[in-house]
Amino acid sequence: MQEGEYRKFFELEKNFFWFKAHRELVLESFKKRRGKKTALLEVGCGTGETSHQAGRLPGVDASGFDLSKQAVFFAKQNGVKAKTEDFCPRDFPSL
Repeated sequence: MQEGEYRKFFELEKNFFWFKAHRELVLESFKKRRGKKTALLEVGCGTGETSHQAGRLPGVDASGFDLSKQAVFFAKQNGVKAKTEDFCPRDFPSL
């Protein structure tokens, strides 16, 4: 993604209808667990709004990683335990 686009996502993601609808679908699966301990690792977390919202639910420990340092910067602004990571299937011989 081009430099500066993550800032736009960060600003839009909380209230834009598409992001909200997508996030609600994801969060529903965690809400059904009713507080049972659950870990979420969001691969390609972007600005982290989904991880942030999931982490606010009882029992959910949310974290994420992304290839983009800028995305991780914004995810951390959202309070997400996030880091920059280069994850590739070649790192796992069984895949």
